[in-house]
Amino acid sequence: MKNQRNNLKLYIVLSLNLLLVISFLFPIINRGFNIEKEDSLETPLTIKTANLYTTPVEIDERNNSINWEAAKSAGICTGSGTSGDPYIIKDHIFDMTLAICLTISNSRKHFIIENCSFRTTGLFAAGILLINTTNGIIEDNRAYKILSGFGIAIGNCSLINIIDNNMTSCGIGIATSESDDLLINLNHIENSISYGINLIQTKETEVSNNDIINGESEGIFSDDSSFNEIISNTINNNTDGIELLNSNDTIIENNDLSNNRAEGIYLDSGLRCEIIGNTLFNNSNRGIYLRTSNHNTISGNDANYNNDGIALLSSSEDNTIISNAINYNDIRGIYLSGSDNNIVMKNDANNNGDYGIFLSLSEGNTISQNIANNNGDEGIYLSISNDCILYKNTAYNNSGNGIRLNSASNITCSENIAHQNSENGIRLYSIDDSLIQKNNIHHNNWNGLRIRTGSDRNNIQNNIANYNNLSGIYILSTSNDNLLSENTASYNLEHGIYLDSSDDNVIISNIANNNGLNGINLLQSDDNSIISNTANNNNNGTFLDASNNNLIFNNIFLNNGDCYNETGSTNNNFVDNICQAPSGFSLNLNTILLILVIVEGAIIATIAGALIIRKRRS
Repeated sequence: MKNQRNNLKLYIVLSLNLLLVISFLFPIINRGFNIEKEDSLETPLTIKTANLYTTPVEIDERNNSINWEAAKSAGICTGSGTSGDPYIIKDHIFDMTLAICLTISNSRKHFIIENCSFRTTGLFAAGILLINTTNGIIEDNRAYKILSGFGIAIGNCSLINIIDNNMTSCGIGIATSESDDLLINLNHIENSISYGINLIQTKETEVSNNDIINGESEGIFSDDSSFNEIISNTINNNTDGIELLNSNDTIIENNDLSNNRAEGIYLDSGLRCEIIGNTLFNNSNRGIYLRTSNHNTISGNDANYNNDGIALLSSSEDNTIISNAINYNDIRGIYLSGSDNNIVMKNDANNNGDYGIFLSLSEGNTISQNIANNNGDEGIYLSISNDCILYKNTAYNNSGNGIRLNSASNITCSENIAHQNSENGIRLYSIDDSLIQKNNIHHNNWNGLRIRTGSDRNNIQNNIANYNNLSGIYILSTSNDNLLSENTASYNLEHGIYLDSSDDNVIISNIANNNGLNGINLLQSDDNSIISNTANNNNNGTFLDASNNNLIFNNIFLNNGDCYNETGSTNNNFVDNICQAPSGFSLNLNTILLILVIVEGAIIATIAGALIIRKRRS
């Protein structure tokens, strides 16, 4: 009696799961029933002996009246149930209504179900149902038009191989519950009303080389299942290709997940899963979507032509996204929102509609060694995401900025290459207490590095910002207390370094040569220190416009149109700078004054000598 209750419980779990999905799909099912009433029985399999069963067949090894030997006596099977001579149910047709066609329960015998055809009607009906059973092979069968039931359903089973079956127009093609050590391989599952394959509390199972197409819900749905492998399946034209819910330690590898109506792969509340080497094209939402999922690895996938390529949302943390190709997606290549402490590394995120890589409200992430080229807006965009590291990325030929950082603090942006972007190489907006260093920012249409709107206390050092169409480094809109040191900003069409409405910055030991306008330019910027810089071959070495109380100390200004210049400015202090006009000698101000004194003394001495000589002659 207890065993019957357990069997009932397992089937109820499977059935409720099916009911939940079918309730959303009733119009489709209703259309299917109408079709079924009109169609005659189809038997596309080649049935050799073709026994026809129109009433349910049940084998229960704990009930002597319907055990394997009783089934053998009734002509349902052959064999003896050993591994060398398994019971074989073969070449039968099961066609009935409101029933489960074939049930096997409480069996430890070896058996094979082969080359049979199953059709039934009724809510929660099934072609094959296995309960508390091991050592079975289900091979080369067909279940079809079981619209509100299961093609194959198993519960509390192990060591079952489901191989090379055809499940067409079933509620769920293959469903498992509380089972382990299963092989689901080489099956063709088409036009499922709900899931193609459904794993519930199933572990250590391989789902491989199946074709799951044209379903109304998920191709593969795994719920509360762990340590499974989903490998080399073709899953096209479903809702989600693969969805894992509360499922951990699962490998999803080398699957083709294309043209699905929502996600290619959707992982919800999953841990330690590996998503490796999958092809995800033309899915309507995202190629890969993680929600509240931690410690997962996403590597070697091709996620192209989706809405987003890879998305981590809603507190998905400590994941690694590495070496994926994420190109030609409608909006974003890689998208993180509300997700912290992830690693995004060595990905190609090119030719996406808006952003190559986009982070929002996501802290402590490392974005390194990615290529983000030819995107419709920014190459890499971080917004309201503190404590992130951007290291050795390349952002080329993007329609907006190469790298854009908005409203964040404690960012490290280091050793990136940002060139030939339509706007700025690197753009900072309201960024505080960050390190921007050793970046190579060249040939951008606007500025190399643009820092604006309340970006304070940043350390800008050792960057190369050359050959940009505006300025090499441009700081504006009340960006204060920044340190600019040891940068090179040369050969830009306007200024090398340009401060606009920004105060209390220190500009020290930079090189700003051969710029079209000024080496260092200040506009409405006060109390800045310009120290030990080299600004040669510019229009002005330094130009101050409506800028007051600045210190210009110990700089080298050679071969500029003017050494330094100012207009509308007061109380600026020019001290110990070295100046040289074009093709002239290099002299600082004190040296010039000393020379004037010496020359003046020499002239006076010469005149005095001439007067003395004239007096003697007279």
